Amino acid sequence: MMTLTAGDFYQSGTFWAATGAIVALLAGLGAMWATLRASTPRRRRLLYAMSGTSLLQEQVNGRIEVRHTGNVLTDPRLIQIRLTNVSRLDVSSASFDRNEPIKMKVGRQILELLSVETRPHRAAAPPVTIQGDEVHVGPGRLGRRESVTFFVLVDGDPTFSHWHALIDVGFEEEPEISYSTRELKHTVLRVFLSVAVIFVMLLSIFGRNK
Repeated sequence: MMTLTAGDFYQSGTFWAATGAIVALLAGLGAMWATLRASTPRRRRLLYAMSGTSLLQEQVNGRIEVRHTGNVLTDPRLIQIRLTNVSRLDVSSASFDRNEPIKMKVGRQILELLSVETRPHRAAAPPVTIQGDEVHVGPGRLGRRESVTFFVLVDGDPTFSHWHALIDVGFEEEPEISYSTRELKHTVLRVFLSVAVIFVMLLSIFGRNK
């Protein structure tokens, strides 16, 4: 059996080649991380998404009725409106010019605000009111990396639009498939940690077998 002394171990060409490759990879990942962090905008930025789902997916020939306060709905729709603060800064009440709320228009009389959900769940939702066919959001705080979703009931096919008077806040539609900078950062961090684990394992293997 061959025994590897500490001197032989650290003089091994294979060991230093592997170490050099890993150090180069870690340096590249570190540079990527710094670039991603620097490229993340400091400007406040909200993403919005609006969608509708029919509560009667198929024609049921009058066998099933959906009623609201006693009135039969001919084409009941569940509308989902989501606002997400993707920036690293809070959107505060001061961001609403003249205290004007964000107005999310669905093109149909809103029968009822069914529920409000926030992420993370402990986050407080900004104030919301219903005005005809519009959901009015704010003025109020939406913290960084937080989102709020409103579920409303309408009767009929919706048409979506919006209006806002936000100050220094980008307002953009949420992409259908989004691979955000935050997610990419998490991926880089996971790779970084994986490489570190591999490095430790290599040290252990060289120490035992050579």
